[in-house]
Amino acid sequence: MPSFGLTELSPLDSVAHVIQVALTPIFLLSGIAALLNVFSARLARVADRVDLVSQLIEKSGDEPSQPLSAAVDVSAPPKPRA
Repeated sequence: MPSFGLTELSPLDSVAHVIQVALTPIFLLSGIAALLNVFSARLARVADRVDLVSQLIEKSGDEPSQPLSAAVDVSAPPKPRA
């Protein structure tokens, strides 16, 4: 009967394989969670900038006397939302 490349594993190899199979999804989910955390932080920064620009547009009214970028320091971090 063909063995299809499978050989008899020692008990220690068997335990090591079970541990590897059990831990693989944990590392995968941890990586995905870290990636989602980075994406949500970036999206929050974009939303803060959109709010800031919207407020500046509302304050400027119909008279564009100066560019909106001159009205705000874009290098300063945005204030946290309440």
